[in-house]
Amino acid sequence: MSLIENFLNNLIAGVIASILTWVFVRYSRQMRQRRRFADYTGLYETFLNDERIADEIIELSWVGENLLFAQSNSADGSWESYITMDEVVPNVGSGFFQYKSRTDYGVHQIQRNLEKDTIFVFAHNPALGSPPVAYIWKKVHR
Repeated sequence: MSLIENFLNNLIAGVIASILTWVFVRYSRQMRQRRRFADYTGLYETFLNDERIADEIIELSWVGENLLFAQSNSADGSWESYITMDEVVPNVGSGFFQYKSRTDYGVHQIQRNLEKDTIFVFAHNPALGSPPVAYIWKKVHR
């Protein structure tokens, strides 16, 4: 084999090895994220001061990476939220929410308890000028 053929073979092998390494690292990261955040998916009942808010059911789903999507349809209105989970500090995230039918929005921080069936929510709604509120989302097991 000539020097040029050896060079091209090594170049092709290097490119293939780099691509395979990138695929492996990307897949490993995705699987790690799935293990950490996919089990948040489900329905949650909302509690305020230990009392269940009757028609407030939160549907929480894992979008990918460290991103969750929450939505709710209740008598008070429908809202959507994106929550970015912290990759360094386990079970903690923050995001925003916005109602669909009115100018009403805010931010919230969440923290999942260690039993993984309850999420503590600290919400602030500057659109209404109201003080921050602490909710609890409890996972519905069916």
